[in-house]
Amino acid sequence: MKKVIILIFFTAMVMFTVSIEEYMEMALERSNAYRIAESEYRMKEVSYRIAKGAFLPEVLFKFRAPDYSWREDLINYFGLPQRISFISETNNTGASLGLSQWLPFSGRLNITGSFSKYRSEYNLYDDIDEFDLNTSLSLTVPILEEDLQVVEARRKKCDLLIAKNKFDKEKKTIEKNAASFYIMAQLYAVREMIAREELSNTERLYEMTRDKLKTGISSELDLLDIEIRLSEKKIGLLEAENQKGMAFKKLKDFVNSGAEIAVDEGQAELFDGKPDFDYEDILSRALRTDENLDSLELQIGLIKRELRYDVFRKYFSASVSAGYTLDGKGETADEALGDFRKNYWFVFLNLSVPIFTGSIKSSEIKYKELSLQKIELDKDEYEKNLIEQIRTSYDRYTLLKKNLDLARMQADKAKKLFELTELRYAKGLESLDRMKEVEVAYENARYSLGNTIKELNISYLELIYYSEE
Repeated sequence: MKKVIILIFFTAMVMFTVSIEEYMEMALERSNAYRIAESEYRMKEVSYRIAKGAFLPEVLFKFRAPDYSWREDLINYFGLPQRISFISETNNTGASLGLSQWLPFSGRLNITGSFSKYRSEYNLYDDIDEFDLNTSLSLTVPILEEDLQVVEARRKKCDLLIAKNKFDKEKKTIEKNAASFYIMAQLYAVREMIAREELSNTERLYEMTRDKLKTGISSELDLLDIEIRLSEKKIGLLEAENQKGMAFKKLKDFVNSGAEIAVDEGQAELFDGKPDFDYEDILSRALRTDENLDSLELQIGLIKRELRYDVFRKYFSASVSAGYTLDGKGETADEALGDFRKNYWFVFLNLSVPIFTGSIKSSEIKYKELSLQKIELDKDEYEKNLIEQIRTSYDRYTLLKKNLDLARMQADKAKKLFELTELRYAKGLESLDRMKEVEVAYENARYSLGNTIKELNISYLELIYYSEE
């Protein structure tokens, strides 16, 4: 990056020149809209990660320590009652370990095991210890519906992808706008240079006409005509300078720069050396990768999937739970481990019928159906407009590409004719009217070439915007 320090009346003003690529990168770094879109994307990313956390294995461990208390009891000691004090263990002692895991097909697997020791009664001489071992394995699967946590995770994933699409689209939009501001700044810089050259040409024409007046070849009226034209060129230069100043102010404000920004001389030709576009390829890429279209398709897929299950939820919600339980008891741990009398299999059907909320569920389904219809219509309309825009941009780019060579030839021809006519006018071989006519044609050819390059750059950016993956 080039830096030039200019000191004017002891005030330092920094100006730096950037290429179009550097300016686009600068726009991304300093854009609040880009940072907001990125923040929203990161937030959705975290939200989805939290939702996925529900499907991680959940391990639960519990331990119960015994409680001790100071107790007093009345005993018969050699025929005489006597009160004694002692420390007693009064509560159960044990531990339990459980594992719960969501399954990919919307089910939940639970494994639990517990082992405990407790005292059913206690006194000073005969405390009775009992051991209890309980282990169970169960699986719960919803019938004709998805678990709400699975649905919620899918919604969060859809939100994440939509936020990613918005983030990518914002990035493309900022880069495209930045490139447009840069192209316009270059265009007005070129126009200001042309206006300055036009003024110089007119001043030279004025000098030639004044010399010819001395020799009697030109008239006072010719000189007056040139003076009027000279005034017009000075006004044209001021207008060109103002337009350039406004373009460079927009260039500076778009990236919130405190310093002045200069652009590369001339006009960048982004299309130069690039292969020609293929319409079918651009259309295929755009329909496959367009962020808005992809977001609409994600919403359609999500609603359709939920509606498949909501049809049944209007009438009932059901799930099946099945499992196996091992339950053993004994006065020792070995006895508890060897006690299989209470082991059993179990199967439960959990059924819920929305007697009072059936109409609400029907309304929810109707709302989703209407939402689906609207989004599908939005998608079709957006896709239709997208295809039309791509066709228009492609045709425009193709036509401009053909016109560019013609515009270059006309500008070169007009320049040579202007130089020749100016030389002939100086020798008195051409009239002033002819000189003015050729000069105007030369000016128009230069402006036309500049506009063609500008429009071609913008069309190129549009097609890149559509075809970029």
